[in-house]
Amino acid sequence: MPEAIISRSRQEGSLLQPGSTDATIAQPAAQKESLSNSILARLKKFWAYHSSFFSRLLDYITFRKMAALAVFTRELATLYRAGLPLDMALLSLAEQTDLPGFRPVIYEVARKIREGYTLSRAFSKHPDYFSRVYTAMVATGEISGALDKVMERLADLLEK
Repeated sequence: MPEAIISRSRQEGSLLQPGSTDATIAQPAAQKESLSNSILARLKKFWAYHSSFFSRLLDYITFRKMAALAVFTRELATLYRAGLPLDMALLSLAEQTDLPGFRPVIYEVARKIREGYTLSRAFSKHPDYFSRVYTAMVATGEISGALDKVMERLADLLEK
């Protein structure tokens, strides 16, 4: 057997039998390609059948997240306007939220506030919940001294 065929078979991981040819060496690669095409075809069928379900599920999750963020923002504005320190207001709101995953985010924001971060900077550490526009508007409210008004306006925008 030529040495080139033996070294190629070792690289591809196939074993040569007496009488093997290049065609039998190429079979494992062809089988892998066939398998990946089969899996891809199944995934395409699955997605075509279930895409409307996943789309509606994603819409529902996004809607719930936006609704929870709107309520959170309005309540934070109210507590801040009432004179409650931001970290205490955040801890209070964390206990009230029912959105999975949002409570630890609020706790983290409260911790950052206690460490000396601004509210906008603490929010910016969680881009999955607080967009760049959201954090920029909060920063504007902090700078202008009208944080409660800006938060009310943000809540209005989120509710639309």
